[in-house]
Amino acid sequence: MLRFACVHDLVTYVIVGNGPAGIRASVTIRKNDADSKIQVISEEQYSYYYRRLLARYIAGKYEPENLRVYPPDFYDKNAIEQLLGRSVTRVLPEKRKILLNDGREIAYDKLLLAVGGRPIIPNWSGCNLRGVMTVRTLDDAQKMVEHSIKAKRAVVVGGGLLGLNIAEALQQRSLDVTLLVRGDRLWSAMLDKKASEIITRRMEEEGIHVNFMTDVEDFAGDGDSVSIVKTKGRTEIACELVAVCVGIRPNIRFLDGSGIKMDRGILVNERMETNIKDVYAAGDVAQAYDVVYKDYRLNTNWNNALEQGTIAGSNMSGRHETYCGGVCSNTEKVYDIALTSIGVVASSSSEYEVLEKDLCEKNAYKKFVLRNNKVLGALLIGDTRDTDAIEKLVRTESDVTNIKAKLLSGLSD
Repeated sequence: MLRFACVHDLVTYVIVGNGPAGIRASVTIRKNDADSKIQVISEEQYSYYYRRLLARYIAGKYEPENLRVYPPDFYDKNAIEQLLGRSVTRVLPEKRKILLNDGREIAYDKLLLAVGGRPIIPNWSGCNLRGVMTVRTLDDAQKMVEHSIKAKRAVVVGGGLLGLNIAEALQQRSLDVTLLVRGDRLWSAMLDKKASEIITRRMEEEGIHVNFMTDVEDFAGDGDSVSIVKTKGRTEIACELVAVCVGIRPNIRFLDGSGIKMDRGILVNERMETNIKDVYAAGDVAQAYDVVYKDYRLNTNWNNALEQGTIAGSNMSGRHETYCGGVCSNTEKVYDIALTSIGVVASSSSEYEVLEKDLCEKNAYKKFVLRNNKVLGALLIGDTRDTDAIEKLVRTESDVTNIKAKLLSGLSD
């Protein structure tokens, strides 16, 4: 580990959240401040792991140890104290303390809130039946694996990224899978209709039943276990397992009464600092500036969390770093199809110029959304080699007049 001279009096850094934003902030702080105390608090019993790979664990492609980001001695080598299996119940900025669910009080000099989100569970009757579950943590994934061993049929509710990943994982465990999508396309926040058609066709080739424009009414059970999903179209789908994947909500309720300003998430400035001095936020819970939409938004992806964690950690430890704004960007793979979605992809506004290259028979598709010769968004299906270069164009609001012809053919060609 790199050691730097301490540039200020010893302080206590408290980081709530053991995910990418929290740990990246911890590493950044330790590089800048070799001697001060760093405490990381997590609701989970596990150290930092790749949450984004949980679906592959469910599919049987990974063991829990394969999800680990750092070796077991990482925390000791970096002098980072972990408090696992604990949650924060209150933040008291006026006392510079937080309260834990075990009654303990923790004092801080600098506080980072990187608590992520919780799965949304609609108020459907039957949600408490055995076999109805969400996937956010390793414990959730382990429960799903255990339950899937005896199940033959599964219903996945939600056509977003998590829903696609879980549907694929359960199908690869040899379950008969039905995917219920409320809207007219998959992952509506990130895909347009053409991209959705490509992914839908590929999933159906693997035997997944994809039902669009379908709302859940409730769940019914055989005893205390789920056995039927009822839709608002009065269709009944038999199953032994239901995965509810309809989104996440920032974990901010414990901040009520703290004085920290919130909207959909925790509002932060360009330093990732809240309205309360020495209290910062980063990751899925932080509502930060968005370059494309010129507004403060929640951008929930791994790379965004890493970047925000770096900025927060730098500023907490006495540096002066500016967050220039995020971009909603995701790069994933559904079965063997790679896909990238960046910024605005589905708007039909007349103020946008749209460039498209459609090779659907090869599961390939490119789309760029421009305004005033600046790229506001892009979809890459199949060939995602230009992802980093295109995201840079979006972030820097670069004029692409001279390279517009190369966007569809490939910037790296």
